[in-house]
Amino acid sequence: MAISESLSAELAQEAKATRKMLERVPAASMDWQPHAKSMTLRKLTGHLTDINAWVKDIVTKDRLAIEMGNYKAFSPGSVAELLAKFDGNLVGATAVLKGVPDAIFMRPWTFAVDGHEVFTLPKIVAIRTMVLSHAYHHRGQLSVFLRLLNVPLPSVYGPTADEQ
Repeated sequence: MAISESLSAELAQEAKATRKMLERVPAASMDWQPHAKSMTLRKLTGHLTDINAWVKDIVTKDRLAIEMGNYKAFSPGSVAELLAKFDGNLVGATAVLKGVPDAIFMRPWTFAVDGHEVFTLPKIVAIRTMVLSHAYHHRGQLSVFLRLLNVPLPSVYGPTADEQ
């Protein structure tokens, strides 16, 4: 199996679990945050939704430089908008991966913020770190937010206390 096919399959599989979590976000609680240092539910879900869009930047560019003053994060106005953006970003990521030769994934990719290089990694490692692992981390965060809001949690890798 080609690397692009493997990544596409993993994105699709994990997106099912992430989407189930996003579907349960209570619209009335979008501006809620569990702690003053935590993101709001709106910011967390917007960030989680944006992550799959980064696949395009990693595959098609050798460097991504972000100026934080110019960065505009997605801020969903509704759960429907959140889900539509999530679905669109997944379709976009899958389309970008289609047919990419394995050798492309071995090329170095650099991420810089405000003029400072954060890291240079092979593109495959950047996708695994910046997209896949990053999404799993924030999906876990979302599960805690939902639990604190007394929202029943969906199954991810097996049954939850709410779904047997």
